[in-house]
Amino acid sequence: MKMNGFEETMLVFAFDHLNGDEKQARSFMLKNDKLHRQWLQKFFDNYLSQF
Repeated sequence: MKMNGFEETMLVFAFDHLNGDEKQARSFMLKNDKLHRQWLQKFFDNYLSQF
C-alpha cells in the first residue's frame, strides 16, 4: 500500500486493520484515490485520538 502524504509506518497500521476486516477491505478497494485518502485520514484521526 502506498499513498502520498502518509508515512509508511502509518499505512502499515491501516493495512493490518483492513486485513482483519474483509468487508471493510473490499469496500476500501472499490474506492478511488480521493476516497482512499479520505478513508485513511479518518482512520488515522480516529486511531490517533485513542492516545
